[in-house]
This record gives sequence, structure tokens and C-alpha cells, in this order.
Amino acid sequence: MKKIRYIICVAMAAIMLLAAAGCQGGEAPAEPTNTAEPTAEPAEAPAAQSEYNAKAEAAYKAAVEKLVNDKVFPNGEDTGFADDSSFGDMGENRYAIADVDSDGKDELIISFTTAPVAGEVEQVYGYNDADGTLKLKLNEFPQVTYYTNGIAEVGWSHNQGWAGDRLWPYSLFFYNADKDEYEMRYSVDAWDKALADKDADGNPYPADIDKENAGYVVILTEGTETRYISASEYETWRSDTLGGAQKIEVEYKPVTDSTEK
Repeated sequence: MKKIRYIICVAMAAIMLLAAAGCQGGEAPAEPTNTAEPTAEPAEAPAAQSEYNAKAEAAYKAAVEKLVNDKVFPNGEDTGFADDSSFGDMGENRYAIADVDSDGKDELIISFTTAPVAGEVEQVYGYNDADGTLKLKLNEFPQVTYYTNGIAEVGWSHNQGWAGDRLWPYSLFFYNADKDEYEMRYSVDAWDKALADKDADGNPYPADIDKENAGYVVILTEGTETRYISASEYETWRSDTLGGAQKIEVEYKPVTDSTEK
């Protein structure tokens, strides 16, 4: 009996020793995995960007000089400038070189106003580094405000509706990076009740839309859809649409400055 108890004790001791060895000699905990996202490489090296802007600036200034000397826009169209200066002197027209569509590259902006109202334009051109040509991105009435998110607000040439002094009608253009050009998305007008009780079709002023009784509603058009919104809804819509973007202060110069040596 003593011999049996001895064998059992030895066996239990051996089991305990093996268990302890297993705990001490087990696999080490796995090293923590680095899950951080790799740092993105810059889209274009600063040196390459600087070289691009230098070539673009040279092409832009050459285009402005051609406008002054030959009276043609960079896209080859005739400006219709009157040599008798009946609509003003060439030096009254302006240009600027700046990144107004926020694509990281400078554009050429031409504001041409020495023409009948129908001929006044503001144009934005981009430079194609592959072949040295200029692409027209925007061609609208020269009452443009550019924003840091690629939106351009273009005031209409006329205010012939019922907006009165409530607001000056305008359109919002959004820069399409895939097409490398601006596209119009919204048009904004207004209806002041004091100017008309009914529209051209005899429909009454939409008092149900003017919930805060502001005396006017805003006419918002997107594509083929036009709807009325209240003054307060308009302020919310505009804030959301601009998305906190800031105005870009464009430094224009007379086009004749480009010909000065």
C-alpha cells in the first residue's frame, strides 16, 4: 500500500512539473499589429508644380498680349473691340493669374468689359502642359465671385424679374475636375410681393411658402426643376451649398500691363 501511494505521489509531482514547464515555455504574446494608414504621397512634387506654373504663366501672358494686339480671346474668338473706343479703352479690361477653381494649378482669368452688355464676359482658362494649349473652363458675365471649394457665383447681366432690391439674380457654377471645366448647377431669383401679386400665368403670390411673412420668396432652379423657398430656407440652403467656403480675392491687372517690358 505504501508503495502504491508512493507511485501516485511521484506521478502527480511529474504532472505538476510538466504543467509548470508548459506555462513558462509557451508561445510569447503576438506583437501588436501596426494598423495606421500609410502616409499618402503628395499628388505632385513642389518642384514639378512650380515648373508647371512657370510655363502656364508664360502661356497666359502671351495670350493676354495677343488679346491686346490682335483683339482676340485666347480661344481664338474675336473680342469685337471697337477701335474708336466707343465702349472704352482696351486698358479697362483686366486679367489675373490665380488658382480660382482650387485644382492646385493657376488659371488665367480675363474680365472683358469694353463691349455692349451682351459682349461682356469673364473667362477662365487652364493650361494644358502636354501640348501648351489653353482650355476655356468658364465663359460668363463679368460679375463673378470665386470660392475656395471650386464654386463660382455669377451675377446675371440683368435683373428684369420681380427680385427688386431683395437680391440680384445669380447662378452657381461648380468645377468638375473630371471634365476640367465649370458646370452650372443652380440659378437663384426672387419674387417680391410688393412688385407683383400674380405671376405671368396668373398664379397668386405663394404666401404659404413665405411662412415668416418676409414679403418675398426665393426662386430656386436646379436643372429643369424650379421651386419657391422662404427667405429663411434660402439662407440655410445657401450656407449648406457653399459649405463654409471662403471668397477668393483675385488680384486683377489691366490687360495692357502684359505688354509692358
